[in-house]
Amino acid sequence: MTTMQEALQAAAAVIEEDVRKMDAGELEATPEQRAFLIGTMRGLQVPLSVEIGG
Repeated sequence: MTTMQEALQAAAAVIEEDVRKMDAGELEATPEQRAFLIGTMRGLQVPLSVEIGG
């Protein structure tokens, strides 16, 4: 069974590969699209911290 953290890390890895393809010219994207993906990737790589209760 995959944990939420593992799923987020896997999603970040897919985005990281897309950014690599952009940098290599294999995938077209605007600078804004690239920046958005990098921001998303970094957000997904932050460890989850869940608090329950008040």
